[in-house]
Amino acid sequence: MHGFVLVKSSDGKIVGVGETVQVAERGRLRARLTLHFRDGSIDEESTVFSEDGVLRLITDRHVQKGPSFPTPLNMAIDVPASQVTWREPHARNAESKTEHMLLPDDLANGIMPVVMTNIPPKAAETKVSYLANDPKPRLVKLSIKPESQDNFTIGGEAFPATRYVIHIELGGLASLLAPLVGKQPPDLHDWIAGGEVPSVAKLRGALYLGGPIWTIQLASPMWESNRVPQL
Repeated sequence: MHGFVLVKSSDGKIVGVGETVQVAERGRLRARLTLHFRDGSIDEESTVFSEDGVLRLITDRHVQKGPSFPTPLNMAIDVPASQVTWREPHARNAESKTEHMLLPDDLANGIMPVVMTNIPPKAAETKVSYLANDPKPRLVKLSIKPESQDNFTIGGEAFPATRYVIHIELGGLASLLAPLVGKQPPDLHDWIAGGEVPSVAKLRGALYLGGPIWTIQLASPMWESNRVPQL
């Protein structure tokens, strides 16, 4: 699979473009999402996972850097080794740290688009684990609930999509204090086009804690000329 996406600001301006790639290799799948922003910033996540009856994350590497990301991110997850490596964003000499963590089987870093397209249509709520960087990696839960049925159009024809709300559950004392100190991340919204092969049509939310609300949606090619090439 090879697709293209646009990143738009809350006022509808295009602030970045991206590519998404997924390749099957020796019983595993390798996925990569790369977003290039107009200001030179990059958000790239490379993931390896398996789906032999159940989705399981194997490795994930997520990098965010440039003016669009005030706090750079560089985090790698190795599930079989129970190991997480990250770079302290403001540390002297960009120090890297490694920690052994008990990583749950439902860890969804890097595979959220696949998780979303595999949610049973009648599920009232789906929960998965996620390793957030705040700024040290910490496990949180994502609560995914269907909210409404919306329509999008292609060539004037309407198609249905289910809009899901993704709520980040911090857990423990942090969940009680977050609303008071303003650190509860806003909900994300994900639109899934249904049918025989569901697909992610659009995602709206912040890509980092305290960040602006961006919309990532599928893009169609626009050709520079209407001339048909001679074969």
